Amino acid sequence: MPRMATATATGHYDKSKALLATSLAVLAFVTVILVVGWWFIRKPHFNGTRPVSISVLLHAPRPVNATSPPVELLTVTITSEQSCSNVLAVLNQGSLSRDHTCAPVGTLNVKFANGKTNEVHLLATHKSDDAEFRVGVLKYKVLREKLYAALSAAGVDISKIPLAGH
Repeated sequence: MPRMATATATGHYDKSKALLATSLAVLAFVTVILVVGWWFIRKPHFNGTRPVSISVLLHAPRPVNATSPPVELLTVTITSEQSCSNVLAVLNQGSLSRDHTCAPVGTLNVKFANGKTNEVHLLATHKSDDAEFRVGVLKYKVLREKLYAALSAAGVDISKIPLAGH
């Protein structure tokens, strides 16, 4: 007797294999996002490459939540393109650092040839060899001697940069 054809069963859906594949895809996607994010935030990013001026404002330390204006210690504007480039080159060497609650003791307003600006907040120096600064909400550190040498060569009296009181 000839065999009769029978309908084949519908394809078997293996949930464990699908879950594994989906989980691996999500894990790979999240890993790529984290790596790209880390690559982006590990160094400070500025809105230009050719600074034309840097306005420096140093002020006395004050509480983070202070509402009164800061007591100014020094105000100077660096206009030499070479000096501005040297200061920016040192800031670009900064590496991401864990933040803490120190309030800024100075501000560098960097103006670029493309018309864009960046605000860099200097933090009080501590008992380390690092100078700390914020760009946006992220804190970076760079060797203090490099930053202070670049600022001093640009005409900033670095003795006016306040030390941390703690």
